[in-house]
Amino acid sequence: FAVFPPELVKIPIEAGCPEFVCSKCGKPREKIIKRTPINVRKHKLHKGKAKDAVDGKNPSYQVTGFARTGVQFEYESELMGYTDCGCGAGFKPGVVLDPFGGTNTTGRVARSLKRDWIAFDVSEEYYEI
Repeated sequence: FAVFPPELVKIPIEAGCPEFVCSKCGKPREKIIKRTPINVRKHKLHKGKAKDAVDGKNPSYQVTGFARTGVQFEYESELMGYTDCGCGAGFKPGVVLDPFGGTNTTGRVARSLKRDWIAFDVSEEYYEI
């Protein structure tokens, strides 16, 4: 049997399957995130100096001709809420499809992430597990 650790499918499920979809139109709810720059640091701009250091492949250098963009910062993210399609029909969990159900690792992870799931497999041996 080809089994895999649950951690292997956790990120793809979170990234590829919405938490909620409209029960009428099927549109997924999207997170509304407020991003605030923090730790802002200014840099001196060095025209052409990065070319030797990075062989001219720095995307910032390719676009601007400068080694740095001038400002560097990180983001702090805050969940503000979710979008609404306007149907007023309520929401249900997104659905994960696993066409190689096997030992149902994907289904167990989907359930733990509050998603619905559908799994099937051509091998009858897996149905006994």
